[in-house]
Amino acid sequence: EMSTGDWSSDVCSSDLAVNVGQTENQGVEATLRATWMGNSLKMSWVDQDPRNVTLAQPLARRAKTYGALDISRPVAGYELGAKLYAAGERKDSPYSNSILSGYSVWSLYASRKMNASWTARLKLENAFDHRYQLANGYNTPGRGLFATLQYSPK
Repeated sequence: EMSTGDWSSDVCSSDLAVNVGQTENQGVEATLRATWMGNSLKMSWVDQDPRNVTLAQPLARRAKTYGALDISRPVAGYELGAKLYAAGERKDSPYSNSILSGYSVWSLYASRKMNASWTARLKLENAFDHRYQLANGYNTPGRGLFATLQYSPK
């Protein structure tokens, strides 16, 4: 039988939730939407400096640079597309030296407007089953296939 004293000595301080004092974030965000050679392009890019002012260090789990590229086009009554999301490396915690690697994830999708109110969609998220972490020790979902039916009343 374990006593309370033994249990509390096994608790690691990095596993405890801690509130962040003051934070600030400065940076640049750019977005672009365009049509190019029959393709719809959507691009976004962020370069930021998220900081924990209280501890005078970068905010944990926030990449300084991240962005996305989404390209799609109509083909035989369907909208077919691919989206790439990428993020740079970031520190996992203010209480450890663990650095989370940068990553990129591809998603592929197709949609078809059934009528003025209904749209059917099929999406393959993390299409290449890339392994990455948003927090050290916690895996993210692998490849996933999702089907949705959207109703938008007119």
